[in-house]
Amino acid sequence: MTLIYYTIQAIIIALILSLVIIIVGLIIKSKIKKDKNISDLKLKKIKKLIISNESLLEDVPEGGLNKKNSFFDFKEALKKINQTETVEEVILDVDKMELTAVQIDELKDLFKDMNKNKKVIALASNLDNIKYRIAMLADTIYMYNSLNSSMLLKGYSRSFIYFKKLFDKIGVKVNVLHIGDYKSAGENYHKEEMSEEQRTSITRIYDKMLENFIDEIKDRRNVDIKEKLLNGDLVLINHIKAKEYGLIDGISNLDKLEIDYSKDTEELIPFSKKVKVKNKSKNVIGVICAEGAIMPNNKSESIITYDDMLEKIESLQEIKNLKGVILRINSPGGSALESERIYKELKNLDVPIFISMSSVAASGGYYISTVAKKVFLNPSTITGSIGVVSMYPTFDEISNKVGLNIETVNSGVATEIFDLKQPLTDELREKLIQSMRDVYIEFKKHVMTARVMTDEGLEKIAQGKIWLGNEAVEIGLADKIGGFDDCLKALLDYLNIKEYKLHFTKRKISLVDSLKNNISNIPFTAEISNELNMIQANKYKPMYFMNVKIDF
Repeated sequence: MTLIYYTIQAIIIALILSLVIIIVGLIIKSKIKKDKNISDLKLKKIKKLIISNESLLEDVPEGGLNKKNSFFDFKEALKKINQTETVEEVILDVDKMELTAVQIDELKDLFKDMNKNKKVIALASNLDNIKYRIAMLADTIYMYNSLNSSMLLKGYSRSFIYFKKLFDKIGVKVNVLHIGDYKSAGENYHKEEMSEEQRTSITRIYDKMLENFIDEIKDRRNVDIKEKLLNGDLVLINHIKAKEYGLIDGISNLDKLEIDYSKDTEELIPFSKKVKVKNKSKNVIGVICAEGAIMPNNKSESIITYDDMLEKIESLQEIKNLKGVILRINSPGGSALESERIYKELKNLDVPIFISMSSVAASGGYYISTVAKKVFLNPSTITGSIGVVSMYPTFDEISNKVGLNIETVNSGVATEIFDLKQPLTDELREKLIQSMRDVYIEFKKHVMTARVMTDEGLEKIAQGKIWLGNEAVEIGLADKIGGFDDCLKALLDYLNIKEYKLHFTKRKISLVDSLKNNISNIPFTAEISNELNMIQANKYKPMYFMNVKIDF
């Protein structure tokens, strides 16, 4: 029987492995076939380019199943368009474009140049705030010729789920300790409703974002929409009203724009791959992208770990002509210890480091930025959140509710100190808070050294408070408003070099980990799972973390 059992088990495992290999083979085959189907039109014949894209990560891992383009690949492709004189017209298929607020900020100057030399048209069927910002990258905006097309411009909002009542019912308690009155990470697990500090911070951010949005429309379209927007007059309007208000230039569709892939039209990325750019410079500027929450050990996409960062740093140290490094940060923070370990490794680089902040560089994300000589960020960047949080879940009540009796045998003292079956004692609470105070002091020391501040001055803007780009510059947490290209230019000026080439470090991901990520990347459930993983990985440990997500 035992032999039969193991034989059957071996057959099942072999079948599963064969199935996985077949699936992977089909994916690779379809990818190769897709690449072969790219238009064979000669570059000189291509007059029009269509731009569409999926959501763009900044730190795309090397290996695995998904061969995704990064945001920097996308930018490089756009730069090639500007350098190609034969391309006369560029069409933004806005419905099929996914960009973050900061990515739009970063593309403005690039499209400003493109609009001077080429006809740039945005075409969309439905425009909300973020899609309209994408459309405004073009000088000409069309909506589809249908009354089903609509525009919905409004203020900013987000709903936050508070779990305390649910946890009370099932017997789970999450003790959340903060250093910093505005350090709100985790409050949705231990409060029934939003704190006044949290509401104040988010309201201030949203008010500033709305002000920036109104100003951007005034600048690009020469239209002041403030009154209409605040009155709700721009909610679900059709293309007729949108044109009447000066928000679009007319109506059209792809047929009217004479799109012909067999004649003179191509997609952006396939086209850019055909355009070869030579660069013989020996001067290397290294780029490290740090994207995601900072966690001890995790192989997920969009997670920052010490091991991955160390691998990237060591790869740069092997480059003979490395002149400087740009650290691109897109992180809400996470583990305090991992943040400090990463900070120390970055300090070991013996070349200047400049920071380019993406959508968020808060808490631990800001912590690692204190390694730099200069900090650049975008108007839509959220930063700050200088404070410490620790989450300590306990499950003592759940055992009573389900009728479990848990007996524990101890040897020695303090063995029950992190026993999650026991309630958090006052003694342990005080020990945790004292540890967090020490961590907060270390955080502030890094900031005071990097930003040349006094403890008193820093405390006014710390305490877990979050700031938008322009605010961060005004209070001294950053040096200048600007995107990656502005940061690069400043670094080149600092180094006094003109010829250079960029070297983007890549973290590696295995095929197995890539498969796991594809299975687990279900919207919403993945978001909750990531937060619970964060709590589990850092239970009772200090964290530099901001879990407040701001929608743009």
